[in-house]
Amino acid sequence: MKQKRKKLITAIVMAVLIMAITSGAWASLPILKIGSRGAAVSQVQQILKSKGYYNMAVDGIYGNGTYGAVKTFQRSKGLVSDGIVGKNTYARLGISDSAPSNPSSSRGSSDRGLTFTRYLRLGTRGDDVAALQSALDAKGYHLYVDGIFGPGTQGAVRSFQAASGIYVDGIVGPSTIAKLNASQPIELIDWVNIDSIFPRYTNAQVTDVDTGISYTVYRMGGHNHADVEPLTAADTAKMLQTYGGTWSWARRAVIVTVNGHKIAASTNGMPHGQQTIYNNNMNGQVCIHFLNSRTHASNRVDEAHQAMVQKAYNSQWK
Repeated sequence: MKQKRKKLITAIVMAVLIMAITSGAWASLPILKIGSRGAAVSQVQQILKSKGYYNMAVDGIYGNGTYGAVKTFQRSKGLVSDGIVGKNTYARLGISDSAPSNPSSSRGSSDRGLTFTRYLRLGTRGDDVAALQSALDAKGYHLYVDGIFGPGTQGAVRSFQAASGIYVDGIVGPSTIAKLNASQPIELIDWVNIDSIFPRYTNAQVTDVDTGISYTVYRMGGHNHADVEPLTAADTAKMLQTYGGTWSWARRAVIVTVNGHKIAASTNGMPHGQQTIYNNNMNGQVCIHFLNSRTHASNRVDEAHQAMVQKAYNSQWK
């Protein structure tokens, strides 16, 4: 009888252990905010640093620098920008209760092109989904690469299919893979159509034509052209590098990659006016002009900017 009771107790304990582990009860992640310390803070700092949002020491101390980096990251991912790391922010960082994230391997590589192995659709999971997300993200669709084909990935696929002129069903088959692997042309898009492609409060990748340096910007506003800010301090450093280390009003030919489009454009490099991001090492905003966009003050088409727009467009044939 005692032996049976002992086995029963052991079985109950094991069942409780399994339930606790599978439910994540023992692996719950702490809420991080100003004043938090420890390994969880270090992990968040390291991931933010690898993504270009944090440029200070990884010291496990949640200070003002970490707080600002978290807020910028949250804003870029469409989360509530409160500077507190909770469930949703952990998920966007790629940190789960069950396993730590490896930021260096969280993104698939599309450099070698995608290979069709199966149809990908809502609910599909795996490395091929992560590679798909990475390829779409590189084309300006701003996806979180987690290997899960959710509604966000489906929406990006549908938008890409529509932009590519193929059947829009949100399912990735051979034709969608082929379009993703194809070289994307640079487009010359009139300013009147830019708002629907690059709306306010969204991010875009900017590539300098002469240097090949790319950085991410956040569109904070602009009626006659796009008023933008480098998203992070690392992005500011890259933009400044294209200007040889000195801010300037000089126009530079750039390519703006956003929502499946590569658009010929021109930027200046002189911070001025208002700002919404305060931890990117730049005070103010800069302007990006597109075909037939106008200046704010004089409300005229700037010839120097338009010359750079044409240069960016013509760069695809060089």
